[in-house]
Amino acid sequence: MTATGKEPHNGDKGGKKDKNKGQKQKATKQEQEEKKKQDKQRRALRERNRTMADFEAMIRLHREFLKDSIRTKFDFARTDQNRGVRPPPVEKPYPPGR
Repeated sequence: MTATGKEPHNGDKGGKKDKNKGQKQKATKQEQEEKKKQDKQRRALRERNRTMADFEAMIRLHREFLKDSIRTKFDFARTDQNRGVRPPPVEKPYPPGR
């Protein structure tokens, strides 16, 4: 029996409030915050990995440009510049007096 003369029922701890209830809610809030933080870290990691994969694909795509294999495709001794052909005018020709 308690001080009030009533028997405590199964869910009641002698009329005392459950002190752990507030701590449980705090723990769940902390767990939720931790989960959000972990999700954010995972998303950042996926984004970084995708970015690196895109970067590597771009390197593979442009690797041909970086090679000096163009010399095997063109004979630079036969270009207009090497043959002495005059370059086009710097400006578009226009009639005098304008």
